Amino acid sequence: MFQKNNKRKLKQLLLKKGRTVFVKISLVTITYNSEKTIEETILSIIQQDYDDIEYIIVDGGSTDNTLKIIEKYKDHIAKFISEPDKGISDAFNKGIELSTGQVVGLINSDDFLQKGAIKALVEFIGRNDGYDVYYGNSLMFSEKQCYVYRPGSDLTKLPLYMILSHPATFIKKDAYLKYGKYSLDYKCAMDFDLISDMYCRGAKFIYFDSVLTCFRAGGVSKVNSKKTDEESCKVAVRNGLSPAKVKAWYFRRSLKSRLLVILEKTGLEMLLRSKIKKQKIIDPSEIHWVRKE
Repeated sequence: MFQKNNKRKLKQLLLKKGRTVFVKISLVTITYNSEKTIEETILSIIQQDYDDIEYIIVDGGSTDNTLKIIEKYKDHIAKFISEPDKGISDAFNKGIELSTGQVVGLINSDDFLQKGAIKALVEFIGRNDGYDVYYGNSLMFSEKQCYVYRPGSDLTKLPLYMILSHPATFIKKDAYLKYGKYSLDYKCAMDFDLISDMYCRGAKFIYFDSVLTCFRAGGVSKVNSKKTDEESCKVAVRNGLSPAKVKAWYFRRSLKSRLLVILEKTGLEMLLRSKIKKQKIIDPSEIHWVRKE
């Protein structure tokens, strides 16, 4: 108790003096045959301007050049394992179990951090320490389009669908210990399953209105959209919502997804996002990618 009180007093003193409160951040990248994108992910993490980062890579037994790329940066990697796993959830859980930081972030091998993201996040945590889940904005991008996704602070619909951007969601290690980790029962919607369960069980969330990560279009949930919706429906019903309401909502969403595919082909999707959804549109050529060492 004495140590906890001293830490609390030190934190308050540092905040009053305008100094950063340091928090150990564990960042986990899971990967399997990601030779085309993982170097960008690694560089975005090791180039962060914050020192107390524990970087963990969990590889599922890659057979391409992924392991050679990881080897190049071994001096920047705190923990690394390469072995077969039981899927994405299992790999996430291995990384979380290896982590020793107060806060854990999961940065997939086809996504990357924004410059200065972790330092900004830690400063935000220092001003808002009493929360379990910190979530921010993501830059959603592909070769042809790019826009900022802002989930906002209203989470009343989180029991129905995954509002948050998973790579921009950072969860305290204590919250994982309290609420559990990712279920192996889900192959696509494991993030929605766990995060919505945390919310429904009383975990404290706070929104940080800043772009933290860059999220590459075409991930597992996008490629396997039908499977993702099936699993998400199951989760939403588990969360206490009416099966009929859930089924109707996801049917409408599937129609919207088909419409977006058509709009993307005609070049109208970005206009829709800009004018109706009020999402900030960015030219992909203007994005400052991480530099190669």
